[in-house]
Amino acid sequence: KEIPAFLAAVDAYPGYLTTRLAAKLLFHTFVRKGELIEAKWGEISFERAMWVVPPERMKMPTEEKGNRHNGHEVPLSRQVIALLKELKPLCSGSDFLFPSNSSLEKSMSRSTLNVMFERMGYADLLTPHGIRATASTILNEKGFRGDVIELQLAHIERNSVRRAYNHSDLMSDRRELMQAWADYLETCKT
Repeated sequence: KEIPAFLAAVDAYPGYLTTRLAAKLLFHTFVRKGELIEAKWGEISFERAMWVVPPERMKMPTEEKGNRHNGHEVPLSRQVIALLKELKPLCSGSDFLFPSNSSLEKSMSRSTLNVMFERMGYADLLTPHGIRATASTILNEKGFRGDVIELQLAHIERNSVRRAYNHSDLMSDRRELMQAWADYLETCKT
């Protein structure tokens, strides 16, 4: 029930437009903050509507990074594609989606979104990482399969036997999930 007010606060935030877009993209993709902040344009495919987070930026055991893992695929909803197209001209040719204000060769500071949430008055209610739990909870309540949600969160299957035998990426289900999530966020706007 607090999502509409939060999204309105993001839209009203007086800081940089790129910071607002980072918060919106974080909410839409529910990736880890570091994965978003350090994202590069070369990871984004507008044609496939896909973002592939490379394994070196993911939170996973080293053996998984080197083992059959090509990164985390994040299907991009229509809304995310629109946000990325709005963001691209603001990057001044940087490889980063969110370049630092001081150098196009570095990404936005990891503390930027935390500071934004704090300034908006949400520090005690929601953190950038907490968006992942919010998305998971709502999507579970909406009846999406847990396996699909967990794959989209890039969580590793804890059951080693299941992990060894099940290599499905459930991509069509994940695309549906991500579009449904983006559509849901649109209904939350006040």
